[in-house]
Amino acid sequence: MSFRPRARAAFSTLFVVASAAVSSPCIHAQQTSGQLTLDRIFNSREFSPEGFGPARWLEDGSGYTTVELSSSVRGLDIVRYDPASGRRDVLVPATELVPAGQSSPLIMENYEWSTAPSC
Repeated sequence: MSFRPRARAAFSTLFVVASAAVSSPCIHAQQTSGQLTLDRIFNSREFSPEGFGPARWLEDGSGYTTVELSSSVRGLDIVRYDPASGRRDVLVPATELVPAGQSSPLIMENYEWSTAPSC
């Protein structure tokens, strides 16, 4: 059959490329240096970026709001940022989100900010 020689050639090429990658001095150096390894990059949270959001732009474009961990209680504050100045204002502190008779703020699952009801 005609597909066997092509399959054999493709496998041989793949084997050569894989062998070259494994024996590459750069990859080998990363695995043995003890400083920066593929394992540290891909199997740890060490290089994970900090999260951001959700962010919602205000209707007038003057800034955006987001939620952040509160510094006073275990909960989330709703904060506003002015992108021109970088000014940060807490609009709704987590302490205001504690229902009567409870000790913890409400948990926000889907944060939306609106100044007027939508029709």
